[in-house]
Amino acid sequence: MKKIILMLILMIFVAVSAWAKDIYYCPMHPHYTSERPGNCPICGMTLVKKENAIKQGEDEKQANVTGYAPVHIDSSKQQMIGLHTTMVVRKPFLKTVRAAGTVAHDVELYDAQLEYIDAWQQFYAFSSRRPVGKEFQQDWRLYYTTDSGRRTSQEQRDAQKKLIKAEYTLRHLGVTTVELEKLRAIKYGRPWVNPDLLFSNEGNYWVYAEIFENDLGFVDVGQKAMVEIPAYGQTIEGVVRAVAESVDPMTRTTRVRIELVKTKIELKEGLYVNVSMPVELNNTLMVPRDAVMMTGTRAVAFVKKDEGTFAPVDVVTGWESDGFVEVKKGLEEGQMVVSGANFLVDSESRLQAALAGFSEEEDSAKKEGHNHGQ
Repeated sequence: MKKIILMLILMIFVAVSAWAKDIYYCPMHPHYTSERPGNCPICGMTLVKKENAIKQGEDEKQANVTGYAPVHIDSSKQQMIGLHTTMVVRKPFLKTVRAAGTVAHDVELYDAQLEYIDAWQQFYAFSSRRPVGKEFQQDWRLYYTTDSGRRTSQEQRDAQKKLIKAEYTLRHLGVTTVELEKLRAIKYGRPWVNPDLLFSNEGNYWVYAEIFENDLGFVDVGQKAMVEIPAYGQTIEGVVRAVAESVDPMTRTTRVRIELVKTKIELKEGLYVNVSMPVELNNTLMVPRDAVMMTGTRAVAFVKKDEGTFAPVDVVTGWESDGFVEVKKGLEEGQMVVSGANFLVDSESRLQAALAGFSEEEDSAKKEGHNHGQ
């Protein structure tokens, strides 16, 4: 029995010794390895000890990223290049929509509304023979035609132009279609709207901000907005009251009208402001933006396998905001990824992959030449 136990211990010791053997490789021909130090038989370079070589085969199988190879960096070199890692986490993704804008007194909007109501009254007078109702008021352009095919008078055309211009002005100020319908109904006291309603605010201030079209899906009426006024060094809370229904073809932006809430300071019209509107999205995987290397249409992250091994992984990203990026595919919650000195790791990974490919082609060419010589 004692002999059997001794034999088992000896077998385990031999297995552990074999498992822990050092492996040396050629920096110019990484595919060549040896269990002893020496020189590369291909180019004569001194072989380098490969850190964590035991897991190299596993990493190469897992890292199936074209043009990249796993990299092995010892702890001292990690400190020297400033390499650090961060965990892939799942939590609500907070996207902040940012925009530039200006302060405006509500007098401008008030006057524009009165101008629109007056233009509507003049235009409606020429359409008095048409049925007066909610349907007509909602889509007046479809109902405006000449009577009995007669040419419209210059006065009629002027009235139409005035109404179109007044409507354009309000839309440019961020007034929506629904609000325009309410303005058209005010003149006739329809029961489905408050006839005393004009869009004003108690603080006498609005902010008009221009948001880019790719942020339109995140902004809606009723949303909170924080308005920073650099000239005064203050930030005031606001509420989005309207989002314009068109995109400026030159700037690719849409105007948002924000009501300032409980403004106690006097603001000058035209003051420049910075607007931020935080939007909380669903729970999602995310990493710092620095953890993902964007290379054209491709995104690559480096996953930590052990203390010195980092494997490249193709990832699919989503929204970006405030230094973080959403990860849709490629990473799992709890994994550690490189988020510092990423550029150096990326360069080393590409270099190793390129050298390996070059040496394989060289060996293949030598073999073909040898075969032809035979």
